[in-house]
Amino acid sequence: MKDAGVENAHRVSQRASEDPVARRIAEQRALAAITWKMDIDAVREETRIEGLRSSIVDLCEVLGIEPTEPQRASLADMTLTELDELRQRIKNERRWPDEPHSPVASSRSKTPAPHSSRTINLGAPTI
Repeated sequence: MKDAGVENAHRVSQRASEDPVARRIAEQRALAAITWKMDIDAVREETRIEGLRSSIVDLCEVLGIEPTEPQRASLADMTLTELDELRQRIKNERRWPDEPHSPVASSRSKTPAPHSSRTINLGAPTI
């Protein structure tokens, strides 16, 4: 035996799915929910990136490290993973890592992450 309320809800749902306007509204709601989730995820990642940049600068200040302008500028182009690696290196080594031997520099030579649209040109190594 089925509940009358459930049967009525099913009939209404069935009619709504057959109505092109109702179907379009439902699709727009679903798309809006997906877009909202993507926007929230992007904001969260950017917030984590900004927090890591700030913590790197603070860590350098506490350790008495004076990053050069190019080093400070490089923070703006780093991914979340690169920033975390740099923070870990500074924390462990108590200095700004040397670029040629830095995992940050070596990770940059790899293909950018699929979500990244930037390209990196490191140039030829000097001997």
